[in-house]
Amino acid sequence: MQNSYTPESTAVSQDGHLRFLDGLRAVAAVFVVIHHQQQPLPTGDKPLLLQLLYRFFFHGHYAVDLFIVLSGFCLMLPALRNNNQLVSNSPLLFFRKRAQRILPPYFLAMALSLLLISTVIGQKTGTRWDASIPVLPFDLFTHVLMIHDIFTSTAPKINGVFWSIAVEWRIYLVFPLLLLLWRRLGGFTTTLLTTTLSLLVWHVLSVMQLPDINLTQWGLCPHYLGLFTMGMMAAYIAYSPSPLCAVIQKKTPWLLLTTVFGVSILLATRFDTLLPWVYTDVLVGLGSVCLLVALKTGRFGRLKAWLSWQPLVLIGTFSYSIYLIHMPILQVIQQYLIFPLNLDALGTTLYLLFIGTALVICLSYLFYLLAERPFIPKKKTTYQQVSSISVS
Repeated sequence: MQNSYTPESTAVSQDGHLRFLDGLRAVAAVFVVIHHQQQPLPTGDKPLLLQLLYRFFFHGHYAVDLFIVLSGFCLMLPALRNNNQLVSNSPLLFFRKRAQRILPPYFLAMALSLLLISTVIGQKTGTRWDASIPVLPFDLFTHVLMIHDIFTSTAPKINGVFWSIAVEWRIYLVFPLLLLLWRRLGGFTTTLLTTTLSLLVWHVLSVMQLPDINLTQWGLCPHYLGLFTMGMMAAYIAYSPSPLCAVIQKKTPWLLLTTVFGVSILLATRFDTLLPWVYTDVLVGLGSVCLLVALKTGRFGRLKAWLSWQPLVLIGTFSYSIYLIHMPILQVIQQYLIFPLNLDALGTTLYLLFIGTALVICLSYLFYLLAERPFIPKKKTTYQQVSSISVS
């Protein structure tokens, strides 16, 4: 009997778009939303369900790691069609297109956050949102220049998730250089070199202990350049016409490696005092690489089909909007819907999990229609375009 979970039939839309990538974005975005819903565990007896939810969604940072790897993966796909060069062969045109795609929703989300702060959520209430207020002129200045992640005092202000937008924006600025290194040194050397140097930068800054320089999990994150390059490598292995990549793709036990890295991440999280957190991020990056290649090669057929499920794909298409505005929405929900009900910790968690998540997704879709979709380029890189790459 024919397998209903064929590698590409359920994962590629009629226009060839890789739907499982949107599914992964949706999972990562919803994970971050639920992570930011979690409240500190109450003292005394703790309901088992509350403990499980808190522990499972505690490391929302790992979802951001996945976003960075996915970003490298997706930006590398068009370059593979052009001999590892920018499609336009113009860094300035690439920067302009990235700015058009990323910056308008970011600034509109900032305006929305500031409006809500000035009207309904400008007072501290003991939630995660407290770190975002008050907003000082320097906070606004650094956010406009997208350097707010550099400073501990400014990174969480206005909207606590904006730090990663600044990190990713700087990575875009060096993407043409990464492609140049890719052509000169090769993909594997470039990935190893970039990852090593980015970790070295983090260690040097840690030793220097510069005042107010933000080296936390929601800060500068120089090692994200390495994770981004890992995403490029995943695309290279999965779709490059190189004979070496074909052998690696076929012979490597991707399913086993994904499992091994998954277990390693759990162990590193459990014994986090023994290993700097940036190395756990590297494990997440490597695990994401293995997962992406495994999905492409059909090793996770059922998972790939589930990630290609249309409702999940739809959520993934506006995951950027979900990420941008979910925190102020959650604060409005807590402050004006939950607090008046005087719910206990478990009741608050369940309310946010089901009603809060649904409201965030619905309102984020409206934001997407108004503030994101108008700036999305019409033409997408398709699976057929990528898979038809031939050796020149």
